[in-house]
Amino acid sequence: MPRTVSSKKDSRIGKTDRDIKRAMLELIRKEPYGQIRIEQIMQEAPVTKVTFYKHFASKDDVLGSIREDMVSEMLASLNKMPEKSLGGGVRLFYHFLNTDKPAEKKLLNDSDYCDFSKQVREKYFGSDFFRAFCARPEDFGIASGFISDVAFGVYRLWRKKPADDRPDLDTLADMTANMLMGGLKGLG
Repeated sequence: MPRTVSSKKDSRIGKTDRDIKRAMLELIRKEPYGQIRIEQIMQEAPVTKVTFYKHFASKDDVLGSIREDMVSEMLASLNKMPEKSLGGGVRLFYHFLNTDKPAEKKLLNDSDYCDFSKQVREKYFGSDFFRAFCARPEDFGIASGFISDVAFGVYRLWRKKPADDRPDLDTLADMTANMLMGGLKGLG
């Protein structure tokens, strides 16, 4: 089937968006967010100023788009999981946090990006997947924040331990789920 002009245009727009986001991720990997300038993004992409502003209003807008992509990827993986358990959801979250992609790892774990990480966690743990584990649906807003804070807090403590003194991520996820479901008694 021949491609139409609009589909060619749509694919070019998508490619330009991806190029700009890829450039932003490369710059995030190299330096603090506050030092990144739009001119650097344009040079790394490479795109003109006009093209950049046709796609994004600011570098914050680019970062927001990266966040939405990340959340979409996490939720798609979550929804494909055969194991519909709290431990499975936490396990997937831990594997995303422990990614081998330096920029993404920095965005999710570095204190300079705590707002970014918090927004990702809120959307992930606020999804319908986790709603099923809340005994009272009307309390889910509070419960999802609790799950998010506990899961992230446990992961951060895990990262601070020496590597040879840490359980693997799957074991950590099971421990976290047991703690969330049963309190401290859930660890026994």
